[in-house]
Amino acid sequence: QDKASTTQQAALQSVAETAEEALAKYTCTACHRVAGSESVVAPDLSSVGDRLSKEQIRQSILDPEAVLAEGFDGGMMPADFSRKMTISELELMVSYLVDLKGEQ
Repeated sequence: QDKASTTQQAALQSVAETAEEALAKYTCTACHRVAGSESVVAPDLSSVGDRLSKEQIRQSILDPEAVLAEGFDGGMMPADFSRKMTISELELMVSYLVDLKGEQ
């Protein structure tokens, strides 16, 4: 293994302690506009709390194909977060996202 993959593996094994750490750990900002990212590959999450409930956000993370955002195709978001994320990381992320309402 090279040093980069070893570092990446170690990062995935450590538990995120903040929502921002969880967003970075699971590379959410690579595709979603959230937490300062301007990416538009996937749905804009900067005001997701205006559109989705806590339960809907949780479902979208754990089962991204269940309900697709208008204008976006399925198959883009990793479907294995339920196996990779800890419950605390999931809840940190859900709580953070549900509070995103309008321009921050």
